[in-house]
Amino acid sequence: PIGIPGQPDNLQARITGITGQLELRWESVRGAHGYQVWMTDKDPELHASWQSTGYTSRVTHLVTDLESYKAYWFCVSAIGAAGESAQSDPAMNRAA
Repeated sequence: PIGIPGQPDNLQARITGITGQLELRWESVRGAHGYQVWMTDKDPELHASWQSTGYTSRVTHLVTDLESYKAYWFCVSAIGAAGESAQSDPAMNRAA
């Protein structure tokens, strides 16, 4: 049996070239059936500032409706049969 999945690694927030969008990518985690995506536009050290922005079964996620040139921080947690992992290290970028 696989316990709680490990934390996702190598999270990257990439500019897509489309106004208000960023693409997130990370490495797959063994035992994960999906990933919860978290976002904040505030101090990333404040745990309460993080909000769920999506769920995906893939290792990419497109975030839309962002304000151009505003800094956004993202992190991802892996979801498996035994529960949810710790959040990944945060990645920051600004949408075009």
